[in-house]
Amino acid sequence: AAERLSDARVLAIGVWKEEAPFWHAPASLLAFCTEHRLELFDLPALRCDESGEWPEAANQLRALLSNPETLKLFYQADAVHSVAYALGLGIASTLRRDAFAPLGPSIDARGFMADL
Repeated sequence: AAERLSDARVLAIGVWKEEAPFWHAPASLLAFCTEHRLELFDLPALRCDESGEWPEAANQLRALLSNPETLKLFYQADAVHSVAYALGLGIASTLRRDAFAPLGPSIDARGFMADL
């Protein structure tokens, strides 16, 4: 699925979190949308996959998130942090709040939505 998204110029990212009674609710469903397709990733299922393909899947998802040729569009910067943490990506430890350089070009649509 990540390979099918690799040539996208714009990538909308959606994140759904588990309901949790504490401050950290891990990301459980990840959606990558382009103008031509939608790919859903069940993160708990990927992490529990017994084929041993999880590290390669995480690398491909990291490549999508850090591609400097792709504009990433998301709602809430915290969602990006949640995705990075849930995937176990290397950028998770270096990605500080309001510092999106490791992601390449990105837009947080929260401001647009607030104005509506």
